[in-house]
Amino acid sequence: MQDSTNTQLLLDLFEEKGFIPNQMQLAAIINTSGPLLLTAGPGSGKTRVLLWRTVNLIVCQNVLPQEIFLCTFTEKASRQLKEGLEELLSLASRHTGKRYDISGMYVGTLHSLCRRMLSEGILVSQTNSSNHVSLMDDFDQYLFVSQFNNWNALLKTAEVPVANDENASTENETEEEDITEAQLNFYEKINQSFFDTGRSKMKAVNHFIEFANRMAEEDFLDEQLLSFCKKTDVFSETDTALFKMTVEYHKLLKQGDGEKVDFSTLQQKTMRVLEESSNSSSIFKHVIVDEYQDTNNIQQKIYFALAKHSSNICIVGDDDQALYRFRGATVENLVSFVSSCFKFFNLLPARIDLNINYRSRADIVKTYTTFITQCDWADPYSDNYYRIMDKNITAFSTDERPAVALVSGEKEYVAEEAVTFVKNLYENQIISDYNQCAILFPSLRGYKGELSAPVKAFTQAFEEEGIPVYSPRTKNFLFTDECLATFGIFSLIFDCRPDVEHTFGNQQRFHKWLKEAQWACSEVMEDDKEIALFIKEKQKVVQQVTEDYVALDLFCQENNLSQEAPLTQENLELLKQIKNLHDQTQSKLKDATLQTFAKSSYQRDKEVTLSYAIAKLTSLPWTLLDLFYQLNKFVWFRDDFAMAEDGEDQGLYNMAQITQFISRYMENHSQFLGGRHFAEDRFNISFFFSYLYALFVRSEGEHEDEENPFPKGAVPFLTVHQSKGLEFPVVILGSLSHRKKPPRLLDILVRQIAEVESKGQNFQEPIERLDDFDTMRMFYVALSRPKNFLLLCQFTGKGHFTYPAFYSLFTQKNIPYLDELYPITIPVSEEKKEVSEKNYSYSADYLPYLRCPRNYMAFAKYGFVPSRTQTAFFASLIQQTISDFQNYLDGNPDGGSKK
Repeated sequence: MQDSTNTQLLLDLFEEKGFIPNQMQLAAIINTSGPLLLTAGPGSGKTRVLLWRTVNLIVCQNVLPQEIFLCTFTEKASRQLKEGLEELLSLASRHTGKRYDISGMYVGTLHSLCRRMLSEGILVSQTNSSNHVSLMDDFDQYLFVSQFNNWNALLKTAEVPVANDENASTENETEEEDITEAQLNFYEKINQSFFDTGRSKMKAVNHFIEFANRMAEEDFLDEQLLSFCKKTDVFSETDTALFKMTVEYHKLLKQGDGEKVDFSTLQQKTMRVLEESSNSSSIFKHVIVDEYQDTNNIQQKIYFALAKHSSNICIVGDDDQALYRFRGATVENLVSFVSSCFKFFNLLPARIDLNINYRSRADIVKTYTTFITQCDWADPYSDNYYRIMDKNITAFSTDERPAVALVSGEKEYVAEEAVTFVKNLYENQIISDYNQCAILFPSLRGYKGELSAPVKAFTQAFEEEGIPVYSPRTKNFLFTDECLATFGIFSLIFDCRPDVEHTFGNQQRFHKWLKEAQWACSEVMEDDKEIALFIKEKQKVVQQVTEDYVALDLFCQENNLSQEAPLTQENLELLKQIKNLHDQTQSKLKDATLQTFAKSSYQRDKEVTLSYAIAKLTSLPWTLLDLFYQLNKFVWFRDDFAMAEDGEDQGLYNMAQITQFISRYMENHSQFLGGRHFAEDRFNISFFFSYLYALFVRSEGEHEDEENPFPKGAVPFLTVHQSKGLEFPVVILGSLSHRKKPPRLLDILVRQIAEVESKGQNFQEPIERLDDFDTMRMFYVALSRPKNFLLLCQFTGKGHFTYPAFYSLFTQKNIPYLDELYPITIPVSEEKKEVSEKNYSYSADYLPYLRCPRNYMAFAKYGFVPSRTQTAFFASLIQQTISDFQNYLDGNPDGGSKK
């Protein structure tokens, strides 16, 4: 219970910060004992409530910060909470005279907190097993699974005959000679199981990853998965193969230098350690979880395990805003939280509804609360509902004027009307910038990954009016100017030739991109002739190491020298007899280091082979990262640094992202390239036609600034999922369409497993209604984003379908057409406050900045990955900048600039 003294301190802090909580907010802040369910409707101030509730725990309840586990859905949300806590606790210190240090507090996403728990060793384990793991992100996981040896090991486990050519392309949509017909048939079966088509390995790999992740998220153990294989009357042959492959995948993760985990197995690893630990349930006195509607089963297990001793678990969420079932999230965790608490803690949680919307005008709130009722959420066989009922969402705003309108008609007409509406808002100063009006779509892409018809219509309409749009996720990162120039130059240096004529589908689109990159490279060379000379110089080096490798390899064959034999002084002398080797290779042959290796080879545990020596003799004197940094001495690339200093930094972010992708390739392949890579075409296959191809098909997007995601002067185009947690003065819902989708394979499979295990899971939504419920929630999120005005765009005509719930909404609420509302009364949108400045460290930020501001800008701010030559590169860059400045003073123009 909260005593009067502590309550008064809390009230004093409220007053000093100008915070006047409503009755429900105050109840949520001071309720700190036992399980608590906070339903948080749109715009209800849940972040502020979480902040003050945590302050109450630390300041008034004397809970140590390190005894609090505060889990957020995104890293951005955790940073905001940390910054808010530091500010409020600093204020509290002036009242109490105490210093509050939250550096040891567990606040972040669950993945970051799991890694921290494992690495810091706070869990007392009953076994001696190591908890150190290496985390792979989504792309790392794809690279790991699709790696030749790993993928073949998985296929063999599924009893699929595999090709034995280690040089085979990792993407075989057109190179079918590299793989067996059995493999292609197996890929087709996997893809069909996921309602996909074709025999693409890439699709099969992605579907397997999806399958393996879901098995971990449901916390199925390997022995369980193997037992499912015996249930041939329940599970298909493909299901059984995927079960076996998942078990083998877990084995592969544990091989090598250290255990690897993906985001899903990280959680499963943490759960196993929690089960083994003797203190897991007593480390934290309070467990607080935000966005609980988007948790999965393994996550709920972790939260409950951590709160087992104290029972102090507070969850915050809104089941009407659950969007991530396709990632394995289980909204039933929130809907069934009351019964789950009773089963686990033998306690019923308190429920407090944060139900006042401080964001939106009253008409907008009435619209989305009416919409969500246009669906029958009742369980016909019981008194239960598939959503949390009786939330009584209301608007704080007393503005009852119309704030929602409809535009209906052919797509060109609807788009033109919407664009005219936005233009009028800007010209009449209702919005001060175009980024205050967001266009939301259920999906930005349609069939075969192309932009959907509504997105195309809106894009064209805005372009015709000269209004920029900003949609980083509709643009493939590889199509940025920096990528086209860089990889175009790379392709010329390494003689990688596009083949548009003999390829099809994604392969053909990739080869067209490669051709476009080379064309972009030619334009850059036109501006700077020095780049053409640079390319010729590098081509010559590649040609020389290739020729030398061929000569060395041929010599070994002709003289019966096995390249797997140990390197000895004798065979090293034989290699010196080869004529016509280039000077660089001849010099390496005489190098004292190689001589020493040959003399002492027999003394080492691991012998140096002749093959190793030949690789070193014919290796390039630079890595891919070195090559990239060498490019940056040219004006075209160097201009991005100057433009960033003027505030135009998207180009520099793109360049930094290029270094990250190159570095990742080098981590998964050889750091150094040599003649064998080029003579056998290994490099072009692995880098261009596998690695970059994977990036291309995955459609990796441009960098997005989390702190300032929507640049001024452009209208944001977002999916509804992207808009989650955001708000805009004006929102245009660019499509009311949705085609019904069948249940996903994994949702069906998980329920079949539950039946096999004779475990009835928590109260579940009917499998045949999942799409209906998810679609209602998706549109609910869209309708609740605007502050001042919402425009609904209904496309009619062939190929366009309006989701039925909207017809019911139009009838029940009588939403007017846009042209019936003129003149529209919309409050003037306030200028959004600039994002707060980042806190900087003296040792990590200030001192490196003093040493070299431009170096600090690249590596600390933009995230460039350093290479062995980056120091020399920046010295050259600074020298060139000084030279440019002198040329400017002398009146000499600087050619080749992007400016």
